[in-house]
Amino acid sequence: MGKSVERRRSTLAHELGHMVMAIVGEIDEEKACQRFASALLIPKQDLSFEVGQRRHAFGYTEIVQIKRMYGVSTAALVVRLRDLGIIGDGTVQTLFRGIGRTWRKREPEPLTEDETPKRFQRLVLRALAEDVISLPKAAELLGKSTAEVSRTMSGPLE
Repeated sequence: MGKSVERRRSTLAHELGHMVMAIVGEIDEEKACQRFASALLIPKQDLSFEVGQRRHAFGYTEIVQIKRMYGVSTAALVVRLRDLGIIGDGTVQTLFRGIGRTWRKREPEPLTEDETPKRFQRLVLRALAEDVISLPKAAELLGKSTAEVSRTMSGPLE
């Protein structure tokens, strides 16, 4: 089975860390890249705004909603909360003992959204709608038939 969306996103951010950081000295490169990925995907200011500066507990639904907001695994979110000092080790242990029991087997409410970028498609469809490009040109750019693009433009027919 392939890696989850959450795991692929974290792996890509981690690998980007290897590419952009010049790590020297006694620093553990893997840990540094993991922290880089975490900071990139879950910015401190944004997370603090969402959950507060200090918390003592989280419920299942709140954790899942926040993980979905950032597109990361639940475990990665909990570790980031701890690293930022928003929660302490006791809360981490409680989370992993409680709702975290299943996380090692299966990500709770995994992301299933299509990770394909949509901006190019939106720009092509906009250009078509505004008569900047023709239907055949839009179909060529999108790699679809003119019939498919035409259906996309007209919406579902009832």
